Amino acid sequence: LAFMEACFSACVKRLSVSDPRLSVPVRLKGDALEKHVLNSPSVIDHFAKVVGANSARLAKMPEGCRSVIYTDARQRHSDGDVQADLIITSPPYAGAQKYIRASSLSIGWLGMAPSDRLRELEKLNIGREHFYKSDYSVESVSVVPSAQEVLSKIKSMNSLRSHIADTYLREMDDAAEAIISRLR
Repeated sequence: LAFMEACFSACVKRLSVSDPRLSVPVRLKGDALEKHVLNSPSVIDHFAKVVGANSARLAKMPEGCRSVIYTDARQRHSDGDVQADLIITSPPYAGAQKYIRASSLSIGWLGMAPSDRLRELEKLNIGREHFYKSDYSVESVSVVPSAQEVLSKIKSMNSLRSHIADTYLREMDDAAEAIISRLR
């Protein structure tokens, strides 16, 4: 069922009336909307195409011994936890703050969270951009000393942007340390 739901999610993203030029869901308007609706494939045909393409990709995957562990990379390793010889991750890049909003259609269709819980999901995300003023009104020293001067300059112009960058650096540092602690 998860495979079919993932395929369905890809169809929702492609066939929705959100602007494909933007990562975040913004509704197409005017001529662009009309063109999109007229040129969209049938839902059933597109779903069959997506399922076929993803099935072919899965068939090409080699058999083998592998473990997949889904967890927050910022969580530290403690005795008894699984350790690994290799960790492959896809860390967020700076400036990718709208990941949850960009994924909101898929998150909703897959039943991962209702739309009224997206803000809670965003709080768990490295690189988020929404903070309460109380989150960044207190003074803090950056975890990356070499970044302190730049962060101070940014803060003099925009304290929220400074806090976003500092939080990103802190959480990426936490993730790197936790990943290292999990390696054998």
